[in-house]
Amino acid sequence: MQNKILHVMRPSAGGIKKHILSLLINKSTDFSFGFAGELSFEDQKILKELGVLYYPVPIPAGISLKGDLKATYLLYKIIKKEKYQIVHCHGFKAALAGRIAAFLANVKVIYTVHNSIWHENVSALKRKIASALERFLTKNLTHQVIAVSENLKQELILRHGVAEKKIAVIPNGVEVYSLKERKEHKPPIIGTLARFAPQKGLNYLLEALSLLKAEGVLFRAIVGGDGPLKEELLAESKKLGLSNLVDFPGYVTNPLKFYQEIDIFVLPSLSEGLPLTLLEAMSCKLPVIATGVGGIPEVVISGENGILVSAKDVIALKDALLKLLLNANLRYMLGEKAYKTINEKYNVVTMTLKTEEIYRGLLK
Repeated sequence: MQNKILHVMRPSAGGIKKHILSLLINKSTDFSFGFAGELSFEDQKILKELGVLYYPVPIPAGISLKGDLKATYLLYKIIKKEKYQIVHCHGFKAALAGRIAAFLANVKVIYTVHNSIWHENVSALKRKIASALERFLTKNLTHQVIAVSENLKQELILRHGVAEKKIAVIPNGVEVYSLKERKEHKPPIIGTLARFAPQKGLNYLLEALSLLKAEGVLFRAIVGGDGPLKEELLAESKKLGLSNLVDFPGYVTNPLKFYQEIDIFVLPSLSEGLPLTLLEAMSCKLPVIATGVGGIPEVVISGENGILVSAKDVIALKDALLKLLLNANLRYMLGEKAYKTINEKYNVVTMTLKTEEIYRGLLK
């Protein structure tokens, strides 16, 4: 008889959703899975093909007493009716409703922490409330915490008082593609793929690109993604005179195709857990430039398999871009070493096996 696991996810169109789908696509036959949250029709079709039951449970992105109570009640009913043995929560809001529902249903809980809640775009009051909630829920209603990076583990211990023995570090993993030789573009194309939100630091990338333009450097750029800052970023690009150099294609449905269309990947984030887009780009043999925040320095060794710069440092970002734009051999070398890093340490099969080991340990 298969053991039953329920994934619970807050509304997400990015890395968290990809993470869960990767676990489900690579799942073993030892487990039967359900998914509670909100997904597009296309993603629901994927779950159906995988034999995963889908439960449409709206989980508010912000604080909503009525919405959170409703989500908790719906999750409780699902857990009891379907006899799930483990509830696996992803993201702070999903873990808020999911852990309370699992406690009421008397089943075990795993909480995967994908991102920091301690970045500057969250007010001090909200951070204080979130930290207090995290400390209480993790101590009393959580059997196992998974952090996607060592950096997040240390944040949970030092800032939220989570016991170290409760935390396992399982880095994000991605599909590793066996690509043929990359096709270089002339001039080289700089690309990024991110949610258009403050913590992604995309305004600093636009400033760096404007400096390259002022120096007469030849390049093109593609900024893929969508989000609340879309109109602001489009206006900033126009203001900086980048409209003819930078394309904004919107939400990217085929990341692999996107990575094949660029020559340099940039992630100028102010805060991160362990970004899947960075791992995906590296797996496609792209040279990467990223900020040294969150778990990124655990993957990118500056000068060996990529280049790290300080967050918000526009000059350093411009200089790193210039270095790669002018040196095709360096782009090739960093791309090859990036691929090797992902293939050896951050592949989706390893991530899935380690996660399922956690399931088995809790079910003993």
